[in-house]
Amino acid sequence: MNTSDKNADVANISAGVVEGTLGQMKTQFPEADMALMKRGVEQAAALWRTWDGAEAEFTAFCLAHYIPDAEARKVLFDKLSYAREVFMGNYHRIGVSLKHPVHLDGPALTPVDELLASYAVGAHYKDDMFANKLAFITILNFPYFSLQEKNEFGRDWSRLEWAYARMGDLFTNRLPASVAQESAKVGSAAENYVAEYNIMMGHLLDEAGKRLFPADMVLLSHWNLRDELKSNYAPGPNAFAKQQMIYKVMTHIVEQTIPKEVINNPAYD
Repeated sequence: MNTSDKNADVANISAGVVEGTLGQMKTQFPEADMALMKRGVEQAAALWRTWDGAEAEFTAFCLAHYIPDAEARKVLFDKLSYAREVFMGNYHRIGVSLKHPVHLDGPALTPVDELLASYAVGAHYKDDMFANKLAFITILNFPYFSLQEKNEFGRDWSRLEWAYARMGDLFTNRLPASVAQESAKVGSAAENYVAEYNIMMGHLLDEAGKRLFPADMVLLSHWNLRDELKSNYAPGPNAFAKQQMIYKVMTHIVEQTIPKEVINNPAYD
């Protein structure tokens, strides 16, 4: 069985097993913070699936991997933090490199460039972390707190306690890799749409056929247009006329009345 199964979102640890597990853990770790322990066990149980192991294996896992000692927990936190930096840092580096043709000026884009840019390097990260139980170790020892709870309790937390709470935000669901990959594909398509939505400002003419902007000026919609408009708030040659022209362009973009042929295309005035 795997996470594509139709029952992927159904937990298989009963309330009775959770209570029994907590009972054994309280005996084994009498000095532990019982409220925090309970939170970690319940959250781990809610995400434990049939393929993760039987109920007895869940109990054994909790007993083996719960860390009540403050110093040992800090060591675990540091190791998990470092691993997270390694994973996310390298995923990001690879993703940025694959997006170079889309994000940087260069040769015309090809279909394979767009496919590579839409590839989510870390799409299987959560699946892998749950499969090898690292996610469960994280949940068990650094449980999740809701935003309301953070607002309520956070004012009394130390910097380290806040770091532990943020660690608890990492694994609050089991999103299948296929969904993560599709999400990345859609997000990349949106990025490509924006990256290719350039206005050739040097080809804009006023009613008298005059060019108000430098011939080589190219502005991305929408924030480049916005910033150029704001830059003309200051007194300068044709400042207000430039604002009006940009406003007209932005209005056409919003209303979707701008000719398709003038987007990212220097062939037209």
